[in-house]
Amino acid sequence: MPATFFRSSRGSAPPGRQVRRPLPPVRARGRRGRRLFSWLGRNRRLAIALLLCLAAGITVHQLTPAPADTVSVLAAARDLPAGTALSATDLTPMKIPPRMLTAGSLAETSEAAGKQLAAPLRKGQLLTDSQLLGPGLLTGTPPGSAAVPLRMADP
Repeated sequence: MPATFFRSSRGSAPPGRQVRRPLPPVRARGRRGRRLFSWLGRNRRLAIALLLCLAAGITVHQLTPAPADTVSVLAAARDLPAGTALSATDLTPMKIPPRMLTAGSLAETSEAAGKQLAAPLRKGQLLTDSQLLGPGLLTGTPPGSAAVPLRMADP
């Protein structure tokens, strides 16, 4: 039996009692409204499931953290020994968070191309300007001079 709602009528009932009259039915205005209410009446569970899925999707979207900012720096593509003349194939760009960026990190291959490594680099190790030999090493020496690294004997 469908639920019937009643409206109290003032003044027509004896004191202490109320006369109940049914409320007028809610009517959808227009053809679209009638179709929508009819569809919702037949497919209540489907409509509720769709609304729950929509609410879950919005919740997941709101709770997903924003992608972290990253910067691109150069890293060794393979293990490189000291004295290696760097080329584009020796280096690979790597994305890291800005807080991990060190002073002197190189971002473009052109900054390191042709320069020699002062110390060995492991695969994935970030490249900085202090790890490269530059022309500053021979500044003030006569032309034709060469800088040669000497390895000290281990004790």
